[in-house]
Amino acid sequence: MTGKSENLAPLTTAALPGSLSAVQLRFQRHRFFGQLSRYAVISAVALIVDFSIFIGLTSTGASASLAAAAGYSAGLILHYILSICFVFDAARTGKPHGRLFMEFAFSGVAGLVTTVAIVTLAVQAFGLSAGMAKVCAVGMSFAMTFALRRYLVFAWSRPD
Repeated sequence: MTGKSENLAPLTTAALPGSLSAVQLRFQRHRFFGQLSRYAVISAVALIVDFSIFIGLTSTGASASLAAAAGYSAGLILHYILSICFVFDAARTGKPHGRLFMEFAFSGVAGLVTTVAIVTLAVQAFGLSAGMAKVCAVGMSFAMTFALRRYLVFAWSRPD
């Protein structure tokens, strides 16, 4: 009779022909969730800056759309700095820094357009308060920008 580990050995590598072994998959999952966790923390910090500017501007009478754009832009700059320092390995992309920043900014513009569209629609079409509309926009913008940044902007040009 063979031990459990001997019975599972073929499953960990043979079950994934031409693909990642179970250990590699576990490592990939760990790296993904670690990266997602760090990204979430710095996103929260950038969001605090974003919301502070948004609330400050709307309280002075600025339109919700303008306030959303200004807050998001400030949060974007902070987010880039923190992303380079704590989340993504910029050197592994093989991209020049200028290009990397432009791609990061472009992904931020995609998030900005999403945020402004959702805020504008929620306020004008559904009568939500500016703050509630902004809360609705956060989740969609977060998921979209993380995916763009992880899989396109900071994609590695060479394997592990």
